[in-house]
Amino acid sequence: MTLPPGTVDARTVRSRSGPGKSYQMARTRGGWQHTDEGCGAWMNVGRCRHVDELNEEAKGGKLMVLPVAGDPLAKIEELDDQAIISALEGSVSEKWAYSFVQGGKTITGLSIIGVEQAAREMATLGEALREETVNLVYEDEREARFVARVVRYAVNGDGREVILDSAIRAKRQPKFIKLTAGGEKFDEHWFEKGVSKALRNAKGALISDGVRQRIIAIASGGTLPAGRSRPKPGARQSSAPARAPAAPIEGEVVKPAAAEGQADGAGQSPRFLLNVALSAAFKAEAQRSEWVAQRVPEAVGPQGRINYAAIPEERASELCEELGG
Repeated sequence: MTLPPGTVDARTVRSRSGPGKSYQMARTRGGWQHTDEGCGAWMNVGRCRHVDELNEEAKGGKLMVLPVAGDPLAKIEELDDQAIISALEGSVSEKWAYSFVQGGKTITGLSIIGVEQAAREMATLGEALREETVNLVYEDEREARFVARVVRYAVNGDGREVILDSAIRAKRQPKFIKLTAGGEKFDEHWFEKGVSKALRNAKGALISDGVRQRIIAIASGGTLPAGRSRPKPGARQSSAPARAPAAPIEGEVVKPAAAEGQADGAGQSPRFLLNVALSAAFKAEAQRSEWVAQRVPEAVGPQGRINYAAIPEERASELCEELGG
C-alpha cells in the first residue's frame, strides 16, 4: 500500500456491500481519503460513506479530557476497565489517550487502547513488542497481583530479529467494584483486567517517546509537530531512564520529545514487511508460526521458528496482502 505524502494515520475498513472486501484508508492534514481506486463512490463523486464516517470520528478525536475534580488516575483505570470489557464483548473503544490537569499542569498519557496502537506503530517501524509471559503471582479473596514481561525486538530487512530490551511490570487488580450508590459487587472480569493491565504497563515502558507523541498527536486530532518525522526503522529510541518519572497510567507521564531518525517506507523487503505484519496481527510467536506453517510449511522449523529466508519474496508479498499489510 502506497500512502500519500503527509499521512498521519492509516486504517483498513470493511465493505458493507462486498463480503470479504476491504479498503485501505489514509489520513492527512486535509482529512481521510482512499489510497486506491476500489471505491466507486469516491472515484465518481469525490465522497463516500467510508471517508465521511472516518472524518466524523476524527472531529470528536480520540482524546478523552478528564474532569479536574476527583482522582484522574482512578478515572483512567475505570475507563480502561470499560475498554477491556468492550473488547471482550466484541466492540472497540476509540479513545487512545487521556488528558487531565494536576498541580496546574496538563498531563497527557496513553489509554490501554492507545498503548496497543503505539505497539502497532512501532511494528511498522521495525520494532516489535511481544508479550512473553503474564503470571498470577498472588491472590486472595479481595485482590490478585499480576506480573507481565514484554520484549522489544528489532526486525531487519531479511526478517531476522534481535532482542533490544525488555520490561517487567506488575498490576494489583481488585476483585470487587465500588458502586456509585455505595457498597460493592464482585467483578467477574477481574482476571482479564489484571492480565490486560499488566501487559499495558510492560508495553508502555518500551514505547519510544517519538511514537508516544505521534499517537497522542493523532488522538488530539492533529499531526506531528513541524520538523518531526517517524523514527528510522530499527533505530533504538530514547531509553526508559530518559522519560519523566510520573505518569497518568500506573505512574507514567508523557514528556514531550522529538522523534528521532528519518522517515521510513521505501526499500523494505517483502520478508521484512511480512515479519512486521505478523507481529502486528498475532501477539504470540506460536500463532505466527502456525499461520505461516499453514501457508508455507517449509518455512517453519521443527521447533516452530519461522525461517523468513525460506519464503520467496513474491510469496511474502502475497502473505502481506492477506494480512492487510
